[in-house]
Amino acid sequence: MRRTFATILKASCLALVLAATLAGAALAQAQAAPSFSDAKLSSFIDAAKKIDGVIVAWNPKIAAAKTPEEKEQVLAQAEGEALKAIQKTKGITVEEYRQIGDAARQDPNLAAKLEQLYQAKQ
Repeated sequence: MRRTFATILKASCLALVLAATLAGAALAQAQAAPSFSDAKLSSFIDAAKKIDGVIVAWNPKIAAAKTPEEKEQVLAQAEGEALKAIQKTKGITVEEYRQIGDAARQDPNLAAKLEQLYQAKQ
């Protein structure tokens, strides 16, 4: 199944549940749009691809959860794996990954650039 960067971005956001607090989100929106180097964006794509692997591996386990508590526990494990995937990616931190993801959701030009980079690394 071929996935586009937009699909990966949406899925990683759902799988990670790494949303900022309301105060943090408001602060991020109030600040000027950050600029990211090509190397940082490339690292973001590398991390996103790793997270895609986590999503593929964990989605069946999440779907198989029989109770809300079990689903919550499995989601927590998946989130931990996703965080480890980002931490193991050279050139990017979890906070930078979040910043780029947030910026891409707000900036269609950045999202398009990330899509191009993602497709180029297929």
